[in-house]
Amino acid sequence: MITNFKIKASDEELISNSQETKLNSEVYTKKDLFDYSRVIVKKPWGYEYLVFENEFVAIWMLHIVRKRKTSMHSHPQKRTSLIVLAGNATCSHLEGSEKLNPLDGIFIEEGVFHVTEASNELPIDPLSENGIWVMEIESPPDKGDLVRMKDEYGRAGKGYEGTNNMVFDPSDCVKFQEPEPGQVLRKNFNDCVFTIAGGDDLELTNASPEALVSVISKKGGEKSANPYLKTGGLTNFKEYCENTKDENLENYKFLTIQKTSVTMKVSDYIFSELAALGVKDVFTVSGGAAMHLLDSLGTNKDINHISTHHEQAAAMAAEGNARITGKPGVALVTSGPGGTNALTGVCGAWIDSIPTIFISGQVTSNTLIEGTGLRQFGIQESDIVSMVKSVTKYAVVLKDPKQVKYHLQKAVYLATTGRPGPVWLDIPLDIQSKLVIPDECPSFEPEEKPITENKSLKEQVENCIDLLKKSERPVLISGYGIRLARGEKEFLSLVEKLGIPVISSWTTSDMIPSSHELSIGRSGIFGDRAGNFTVQNSDLVLSIGSRLSVPQVGYNFPLFARAAKK
Repeated sequence: MITNFKIKASDEELISNSQETKLNSEVYTKKDLFDYSRVIVKKPWGYEYLVFENEFVAIWMLHIVRKRKTSMHSHPQKRTSLIVLAGNATCSHLEGSEKLNPLDGIFIEEGVFHVTEASNELPIDPLSENGIWVMEIESPPDKGDLVRMKDEYGRAGKGYEGTNNMVFDPSDCVKFQEPEPGQVLRKNFNDCVFTIAGGDDLELTNASPEALVSVISKKGGEKSANPYLKTGGLTNFKEYCENTKDENLENYKFLTIQKTSVTMKVSDYIFSELAALGVKDVFTVSGGAAMHLLDSLGTNKDINHISTHHEQAAAMAAEGNARITGKPGVALVTSGPGGTNALTGVCGAWIDSIPTIFISGQVTSNTLIEGTGLRQFGIQESDIVSMVKSVTKYAVVLKDPKQVKYHLQKAVYLATTGRPGPVWLDIPLDIQSKLVIPDECPSFEPEEKPITENKSLKEQVENCIDLLKKSERPVLISGYGIRLARGEKEFLSLVEKLGIPVISSWTTSDMIPSSHELSIGRSGIFGDRAGNFTVQNSDLVLSIGSRLSVPQVGYNFPLFARAAKK
């Protein structure tokens, strides 16, 4: 997908009201004095470096750290083609935004204010361990052409970074060169293949119809009214060929970008994707039906393989890991008793709404009991998916290796969104070892949910405010739902603003310091005297994120906070 960001009146107004950006004298005394090809430029959002430059274009590689974004900025005199190479991005202008996947691009006209953010649909913190990679093709090349709006990094109105933010003579950076006539330059980076070739040699690039194409050079002042031959532009190869078939291209040079076809084992793909989400630990008990999964886990350098003595311990360790890290906890078990032994941990994750991913090995596809009428056919087989469906948000047997991306993405999405919880992927032994090309596998696309005003919530909040004004002995009970919503900071801010006593539930004792003047303790069966005394003598109980279960309110729950409004 290629999108155009066209200049609007809001951009023009901002530029006209901005003072001309002053160039950093440490870098520039005149145009093109500094050699950026020798440095990596450190940024508050990551870093960037120059890949290629000539008189027509400058090609930059950007690495944007997870949850970071560039400043809202504009280049009044140069256009930019932005391509996402790895990860997911959101690129915004003053009046909207676009979500970008790998090899999606945006052509940004001169003067358009824009910002690029490393983003993800999943509420995982961190979103991705590796951040995102973006390529920008700027034309004409001029780092001084920059207007920054106010940003969280305090760089409004400032020019490009100086040498104090540069690393000189770095290694392992991708660099392009302009090829000789008849030569095709090829480079590989992040599962992408880049080629630079002259117009007469484009067929030698083996570009697919979906490949991206940009003009990066032209000889002898070559001019054309054809917009597809504008330097620094961006289009796909099919569209480019259709619109330049009658043009003489011998004086042009082109950059093409396309994905490489990477073949992987299903088991390798699963753990590479989990690692990309930032999962660091997987808890396991080994077994023959999970042998390919175990092998892929053991050879993945980005994940720790932690063996436990029992599957129940592995399941509970995964749950605890999710609570601590904010990322999905992962447990890997084998077929039969491997799965059934993990059920207690699954049930706990379900009740407490903990995002956990359970992966089980299973007997080979041709020995599944399906349709046989037998209770067991394969060695150590059990229908674990049917058993766990009532305590998981998603449970499935992966029968088609080409569906691995769909089922894994759906499982991760459901485990981490809405009300979080456990999911289960059951993978037959023969499917684990199948080879797939991930880019050719279908993806899971969640349904977009319309954003509607929650009038009921607004009324509840207004009612709570009214009750708080009238109460004399209010108390606030905190529940784990606050943590699930990642609202710890907001909760503490609310507590200090209201100035009323706080009672913690089992899993929120650390949400407010015990030394805090408003922290009273815990109530319920396993509570303390101060906590129960405070609740029972209150005239208003305000509960946030707690279901007020029996351990919290006692078995004779009608007497809980007997004189209080709740």
